[in-house]
Amino acid sequence: VRAVPIDDLKQLNVVNSTAVTSGELLEAFSQELGLTNCHGVPDMPEDLNDLEKIYYDKVGPIFSPYLCTLPSHYDTTSLRGLMKDIPEPNLVARLPELLRYAAKRNFVSFDSEKRKRQKAKGATESQTHLRVVKPVVDRPKTIVIVGTGYVSFFAFKKLYSKLRRQILSGEIRVQVVGMSNFHAFHGFVGEMIGGQISAQSTRSPVRNIFEGAEVIRGKVEHIDPNAQNILVRAGERELQLEYDHLVYGLGSVTRNDKVPGLARHGWTLRGEGTVQGFQNQLLEMLEAASLESNPEKRRKLLNIVIVGAGFTGVEMAAALAEYLEYLKDYYPVLETDPAQVFLCNRGEGILKEIRSKYSRLVRYASKHLEKYDVRVLSGV
Repeated sequence: VRAVPIDDLKQLNVVNSTAVTSGELLEAFSQELGLTNCHGVPDMPEDLNDLEKIYYDKVGPIFSPYLCTLPSHYDTTSLRGLMKDIPEPNLVARLPELLRYAAKRNFVSFDSEKRKRQKAKGATESQTHLRVVKPVVDRPKTIVIVGTGYVSFFAFKKLYSKLRRQILSGEIRVQVVGMSNFHAFHGFVGEMIGGQISAQSTRSPVRNIFEGAEVIRGKVEHIDPNAQNILVRAGERELQLEYDHLVYGLGSVTRNDKVPGLARHGWTLRGEGTVQGFQNQLLEMLEAASLESNPEKRRKLLNIVIVGAGFTGVEMAAALAEYLEYLKDYYPVLETDPAQVFLCNRGEGILKEIRSKYSRLVRYASKHLEKYDVRVLSGV
């Protein structure tokens, strides 16, 4: 460093003319560790023991070329010209001394200038910490899928198509965690409201659609990404599942706190039993309206409000209006005082998502709603 007096010098690499080979380094390590029965040989022995057979069969083809390489030589003429009075050290001979010095320092490197600054500030010596390495457990690669909705279903199908052989052989294990035994298809909610299909027709057993995976019915209570495990509450039991890969498919929940009164009076159409609950309340309202003599109260019982004029809202409004038309044969009150379906939207019109690209489809949907006297309220 004194030969290159540069104030802002950050790093100086000093190269010796002859490199130390990996084999020499390994032998020096062995001697310092007291492994007297470990030594290098120029050629593979003929009388291999079991451990040596495993080495030469599995590790040797990869590792041996590094151990058997010849020492590299470098042209250090320019460097030696700058450091004539400093003899080049014999690194092979100095290796034991270097290893002993490193062992005293617990093989921890440090910045001497930083330590000087710490001492000047009265800082205590830094402590050497042991890092506990998690032992390797003999288990297959594990993929845990959290949730049994659309994301989880399609993720599993993709994984199964790519890893079918490994999954069936047990080389890869897939675990699916969910709170329900059934996967519900929400695309038929309109048909369910209209009574065209039953709720049972929209439900598929989880163990059927995730065939090939281990299905665990339970609630995920904690995910630890550092330890790569999740905590599952399954009935009275707590299960800790370790994973190599985690698919997070818990989906979303409907927020009913953004509109005042929605949580108390409104219905969401997602979740087990919600459509059936809505149908039951609708029929109860019709029963009450049939017996109500006060016109104003009867009118309120026959008003139905749908919030949102996107795909789902328009589909629900049309399905509900058709269903009420069908119910006229059973509830004469609907002939004298027809039920009124309101479709409320914060923006203007319906189906904003496709209005510019599929204007004909939007016009068709609008005419269909008009046919059943569905009133669209915009800007509310």
